[in-house]
Amino acid sequence: MSNNTHISFYLSSYRIHIFRETIQAIGTPGYVRFLVNREAGSMILQACGRKTPTSHKVVTDCTGGMEIKSFPFCSVLAKEMNWNDMFSYRIPGQTFPDQHIAVFDLTGAEPIGRNDEMKEAEF
Repeated sequence: MSNNTHISFYLSSYRIHIFRETIQAIGTPGYVRFLVNREAGSMILQACGRKTPTSHKVVTDCTGGMEIKSFPFCSVLAKEMNWNDMFSYRIPGQTFPDQHIAVFDLTGAEPIGRNDEMKEAEF
């Protein structure tokens, strides 16, 4: 059974926020990694049991969510998806607890933040 979720990218600070419910839905793993399918415009957040060169240690913040700071990943993804690096984006997804993954639709990214900043950036 899948559940709706989302993930947020804060491009100006190269941060990715994974919400507590998403981490819990994929089994509260020790590590996670991202798998991107450029052709499909999708990204998988996959639970990992150990450290690998592409994994990130799950360290929760005060909300129980997780922040990852990654200049290379945020920069490449923003360029690939033609995102404005002055914006932050929320990407919709689905969790699949039995498979310990969450799948996000990168093509459904919605800019988030202050409306006045978004209007100024459009000019």
